[in-house]
Amino acid sequence: FFDYLGKELGFKARIITASSCVTIPEFNYQRIAEWAHQPCLSQIEEAKKYLDKADTIFLAASWNWHMQSQEFNQALTNFLSNEEYQAQKYIISQEPLLNRHPMRNQRFTYLGIGTKAGLDKDYLRTNQILQELALATNKTTYLALDRLDIFKQPPIWQGHLIYYDEHHLNEVGAIEYAKQALPIVSQEVINAN
Repeated sequence: FFDYLGKELGFKARIITASSCVTIPEFNYQRIAEWAHQPCLSQIEEAKKYLDKADTIFLAASWNWHMQSQEFNQALTNFLSNEEYQAQKYIISQEPLLNRHPMRNQRFTYLGIGTKAGLDKDYLRTNQILQELALATNKTTYLALDRLDIFKQPPIWQGHLIYYDEHHLNEVGAIEYAKQALPIVSQEVINAN
């Protein structure tokens, strides 16, 4: 996603991530799988090195899962409200969530016994909360990328499977997602700077 956007818009992004981890200070890593604790803590420390210097910070996560935790919500609010960080922050919306695995669904459909994977519409509530949080926080913008055309008939876009599982896009999906997000990112981020 960011590789495509960076090439098209002429910027470089530093991706700091770890499995199931949102690399912000105070992230309650104890909720994620034990094997992921140390990598998460290491990546949070890595991210801290850049927070004071960053002009722009994008936040993307499995928001639906994380926002079930009050501790996480407080950590996110604290991060967005922290005036020590001068960066403009952008929250990328939760993409539509599927209610079943798309590959299994595709196999059953091929066999003639499946039904189309539906949406877990709880992501809409999560995105509303994220949008309200961004509006209430200085220097934070919510990017409603879940409204892009690519998500009109998930998990399929123009005959291609675009989901890897219920909440991750595959490579085909990620590139198309970036192509469709490009005008929004260009207008909201590049032109704003």
